[in-house]
Amino acid sequence: MDISPRGLALIKDYEAYAGEAYDDGEGCWTLGWGSIRWDAKTPVKKGDKCTVDQAEQLLRKEVSRVEDAIDASVTVPLTQGQADCLVSWGYNVGIGWITGKGHPQATLIKYLNKGQYDKVPSELLKFRKGANTGNVIGG
Repeated sequence: MDISPRGLALIKDYEAYAGEAYDDGEGCWTLGWGSIRWDAKTPVKKGDKCTVDQAEQLLRKEVSRVEDAIDASVTVPLTQGQADCLVSWGYNVGIGWITGKGHPQATLIKYLNKGQYDKVPSELLKFRKGANTGNVIGG
């Protein structure tokens, strides 16, 4: 399922555009609307800059990767709002939590695939802390 324009706007609003790379507080260089890589092999680094058009391309490329991971891993129907939420979450935490490649699959994906939608919100809250610092992200 594809992210809606509303879901894409949610990511942009949450991330805010940055034309110059910055440390996200977790030791990860980030630019555009939260992009951490130019492509699969080239991470963003200190001093990198991007235009709004480049940032849009980076965002859409990563969102597409997340959508593909969801399509391959989630076996139950999702509403558009649920899909938008899942894409936004996957964009921020990485597709490994969706697919289970690189580390265990997130419990929330397992609950989704069992149709236990009511258990997902509390599982999402488990991802409020940065992986490197343990600090709460986003307040």
